[in-house]
Amino acid sequence: TSSAGRVRERTLSLSSLRSLGANPSSPSSIPYDTLTRYQCHCYRPLVWGPDPTSDSPVAKKRKEVRKSLDKLGHHVFFSEDLIFDKTYKVPANLQERVQVGEMDAVICLASDFGPMQEAQEFGKQAKEFLLWISSRARGTYTDSGLAQQLRQARLAPIMFEDRDLGSCVIAAASAEWVEQIRMNIYAIEEERKRLNEMAPTRGAS
Repeated sequence: TSSAGRVRERTLSLSSLRSLGANPSSPSSIPYDTLTRYQCHCYRPLVWGPDPTSDSPVAKKRKEVRKSLDKLGHHVFFSEDLIFDKTYKVPANLQERVQVGEMDAVICLASDFGPMQEAQEFGKQAKEFLLWISSRARGTYTDSGLAQQLRQARLAPIMFEDRDLGSCVIAAASAEWVEQIRMNIYAIEEERKRLNEMAPTRGAS
């Protein structure tokens, strides 16, 4: 199964706006007020991964994920942006616990010990959590341990191939995952608004 296929197994639709009754390839077909209300739902995703100053392919991909989300109007953070005590008198894991509690969603590119530890310690505490792990982890302790725990919590990680680091699939799917959250919340709020508008009419009858 390709990485794109595994993304779809996490119900990552590549057509979020279609449920607005519009053609997402034609922005002009989306009513202005609908699009404006939708775009007001900006989220605060936290992106974990290798040191962003590194030249590693995964560190570059982490920055690409951030850029993709920025373009969609979300307020994206790296954990490094949010460290409030760089002397670490307050241990880093306690600082990150605070970060997770404040963020709307967490995307983790777990390519090395740091982000893997973050995923193990805080993944299930995040409001929404998407974990990317290398396919080389298949059949290892990570697969039967952390990954299996997340599967049981319906937070199944997505395994990527090395070749995916040279494509846009990880960034595009991560951005679409956040957009799907935005779409779901938007749809719920719109339905709540519709029902509230109907309530007086029901009461009068």
